[in-house]
Amino acid sequence: MGKFKTINDILDVAIEPEQEAVEFYSALASNSKNSEMKVVFEQLAKEEMDHKSRLLKIKDKAPTSE
Repeated sequence: MGKFKTINDILDVAIEPEQEAVEFYSALASNSKNSEMKVVFEQLAKEEMDHKSRLLKIKDKAPTSE
């Protein structure tokens, strides 16, 4: 992967799997036939979206270069 040059580089690497997790849990929820599991997967997707949102807020406040 190489060296990170900025905080934003690090945050981008952290944000990507959060988005992938949102999509993964959302797909599981959409395809779930069990209503209890659907709720669990929707909650997990929401938690991952919250993680992503926090990282994006940090990124917005991060210096653009170092």
